[in-house]
Amino acid sequence: MLGAFGGNIWKLIKVITEKSSLPEADKEITEKGRTATIMFIDLIGSSEVASIKSLNYYRNIYLKQFHDTINTVLENHDVPDEADSDEEVIWHMRGDELFILLSGKSIKTASDEQKINKIRSDILRMFSIALDIKYRWLFNDECGIKRLKGMKAPFEIAIGINTGQVLITKEKGNWGAEGYAINLAKRIESESRKGSASNIFVSENTYGYYSDISGENVLRFEQQEKSVLKGISGIVRIYELIFANLDEDDAIVKIPSEWLVDWDEKKEDLYAIEKMFLSTLNPWLGNVLCNVHWRKGAESLENLDELNGIPVGDDINVIKKKSLRKEAEQHVRKASEIARKLIEIEPENPAWKIYLAQILHEYLYYDLTEYNDKSVDKERVRLLLYDDTVKLLKKLTKDKPEEVDAWLYLSRIYLEIEINRKLIDAVIPNYEGFSDRKREKSLDDAMNFLSRIIMWDVEYPEAYYYMAAGYLAQGAGKTKIMEVFKKALRYADMQKRKPDMIKLAIIDPLFSTMTSVIKAQFGRYIKK
Repeated sequence: MLGAFGGNIWKLIKVITEKSSLPEADKEITEKGRTATIMFIDLIGSSEVASIKSLNYYRNIYLKQFHDTINTVLENHDVPDEADSDEEVIWHMRGDELFILLSGKSIKTASDEQKINKIRSDILRMFSIALDIKYRWLFNDECGIKRLKGMKAPFEIAIGINTGQVLITKEKGNWGAEGYAINLAKRIESESRKGSASNIFVSENTYGYYSDISGENVLRFEQQEKSVLKGISGIVRIYELIFANLDEDDAIVKIPSEWLVDWDEKKEDLYAIEKMFLSTLNPWLGNVLCNVHWRKGAESLENLDELNGIPVGDDINVIKKKSLRKEAEQHVRKASEIARKLIEIEPENPAWKIYLAQILHEYLYYDLTEYNDKSVDKERVRLLLYDDTVKLLKKLTKDKPEEVDAWLYLSRIYLEIEINRKLIDAVIPNYEGFSDRKREKSLDDAMNFLSRIIMWDVEYPEAYYYMAAGYLAQGAGKTKIMEVFKKALRYADMQKRKPDMIKLAIIDPLFSTMTSVIKAQFGRYIKK
C-alpha cells in the first residue's frame, strides 16, 4: 500500500508510464536497457495502525523499528547508504515502504552465460535480503515478539519481487530507474497481502531464473491463482515463497547471529512463536521454528567439533562436550517434532518430508543418541533412524518422482549404509534390514538414482559428488573416482561453492579413505 508514503515513490523512480517533470536535458539515460531485479516492501495495515495507535507509537515505535530493521539488514548485506547508492544498487526508503533495485552493470564482453549468472546472483541476493528482513521483523520486540506473547498476530510485511528490463537514469546526481518491470513489482507487492505463508510474492520471470538453479531443498514457491493486476494488461502468474531451509552453511540467508549468541535470553521468545504456531497451525511460523532449532543444534555441533580437536586435559572440557551434545540433540529433536507436525498440516508439501529426512540424517551423522542412558542400545536406535529415513524418502520418490532432492538424500543414505556395513554386522549380525543382498541392491539403487538426477540436471554438483562416493564404495579405480569428483567441483565452482564442497569432502565419512588425496589435490582452494 502507498500508506504514509503518499504515492511519492512514483516521483522518485518515475515508472515509464508517467511523464518526467524534468526536462530531458536534466536526465541522463545511461544505456538502452538492463535486466534488474526489483523489490518493494510495505508494512501491511499501517494505515490501521496509524488510526488506532497514538502518533508517538506509530512514528517512534512502529516506523522506527521498521526503519531500524531495514537499515540493519542492508548494512549486513553490504548495500551502500541511500545517498551513496550507485547504478548497480538503487534504493529508497520513505515512511512505511522500501524500494530496492539490483542490477549488475552491463559488460559488453560478457557471454550470455555470464549475464544470466549475474541475474541469478542478483535474485539470490534479493531473496536473502527479503528473508533477513522477514525474520528480523518477526523477532523484533514491539511489533513481533511482544504481540506473539499476547497471542496476537505479529504485524506483517508485504514483499513483491520482479525481474525485468529497466532504464537506469541519473538526474541531478541521483540514480534512478524507469520501466514496466518496476510497475509490475509494485503490483505484485500489493497482491502479496493475500498470501497464506510468507507474503513474499515473486513474478514468473523471477521464479523462472531461480528454478533454473540446480535444486537443493532451499527455497520453494507455490503458484497462486492467475491474477489480474491493476494497471497491468493480461493475466499474471505469480508465486509465493512457502518454504525456506536456512540451516545449511551456504544457505540463502543465515539465522540472525544474535539469536545464537544470546540463546538463553531468546528461549521465551521462541516459546511464544511455538505457542502461536500450535494455535494457528501457520506453516510459515513452523518453518521459522524448524530453522532456528536446527541452526542452533548445528551451532552446538560445530562448537563440539572444535572441542574434539582439543586434548582432554580436565573435567571442564568433558562437561562442556556432554553439555553441547545434549543441547544439540534437544534442538534437533525439537526440529524433527515440528517437521512431523508440518507434514500433518500439509501432507502434500514434499518440502517438509525432505526437511525431516535431513533432520533425521543429522541424528545419524553426528550420532546424537550417544549422551543417552547406557541402557539405550545406541546402534539399534541408529538403525531404526536409517529405516525411518529410507521409508520416508522411498515413499516420497514413489508419490512424487520429480522430487530430485528426495532421490539425492536417498542416495546419500544408501551410500552410508554401505560404508557402515561392517559396524552394522558387528552390532547386529544378520540384521535383515541390511542383509548382503539388500546392501548390494541399495548401492546399485543409489547409483541408478544419481544417474537419473544427472539426466534431469546435468550440472547438479551434489549428484556427481555422491556418484564419486558410490564409485569409491564399489571399489572403482582412483582415476574414475577423481574424474567424477572433479565434475562435481566444476559445477560447484559455477555456483561459487567449490571451496565448501572440498571442505565437506575432507571431513565426509563417504570419502574417509581418500581424505589425503583430496587434500593434496584440492587443498590449495580452501587455504585462506
